[in-house]
Amino acid sequence: MKKLAIFLLFVLCVFVAVCYSVRTLPRAGGPLAPDSSSGTGAARLPPLGPACGTHCGTERWLVKTLADPDRACVSLAPVNTTIEELIALDAPSHRPDESRIRPVECTVYRVRAHLAAWDSLFVLRHERDGDYHLVLYGLQDPRAHLIAEMPDPACPGACQSGLGEQFAVERAALLAQVRDPGSPMGQNPDAAVVVVTGVGFFDRPHNQTGHAPNNFELHPVLSITFLPLDSSSGAARPR
Repeated sequence: MKKLAIFLLFVLCVFVAVCYSVRTLPRAGGPLAPDSSSGTGAARLPPLGPACGTHCGTERWLVKTLADPDRACVSLAPVNTTIEELIALDAPSHRPDESRIRPVECTVYRVRAHLAAWDSLFVLRHERDGDYHLVLYGLQDPRAHLIAEMPDPACPGACQSGLGEQFAVERAALLAQVRDPGSPMGQNPDAAVVVVTGVGFFDRPHNQTGHAPNNFELHPVLSITFLPLDSSSGAARPR
């Protein structure tokens, strides 16, 4: 009798465990399951597409364009920070070609900063990566600065990443702002403040214009927003 009671108790425990597991498993066709590899509930990156595009950049190119084998570690939940904090990060002693430096290069950062300069390196400096090159300055310390890059969606890696359309939209948004005389950038370039979201990246030093002391960059940029100017002071008004 005692053995039967123990057996029935065991069966009951198994039944309860199975029911709990079924209730907590993601259902087919339901919301995107959290990415357990990143340890967060952030949305995953879209899957890689087929090889595409013509040759553009070379230095850590797959990591720069989110087409690297290590990309699954990237959490798309942005971390709010500042230019001053990012340029104080320890620079790595080694920058591998096709893998990421954790945790920095697995993190998406969001900063509010002055947009001091921008250009298309392909047009103005005859480099072949086609990126839009931004120089961002800190709001607390005007001497603090770093580079942010917006990839050309037609380049390899960028078009394969599944984010090519997003890169194209954000590049077009930048051009619309810098070419519009009525935009914050057009009204007062010295006071233009942007919110930039991008993936952390440590570049190799090669005399880049505007580079941080630790060669940290936001690369690639995932979004850029221009803040409206305060009509009374000409400064960007926080939202």
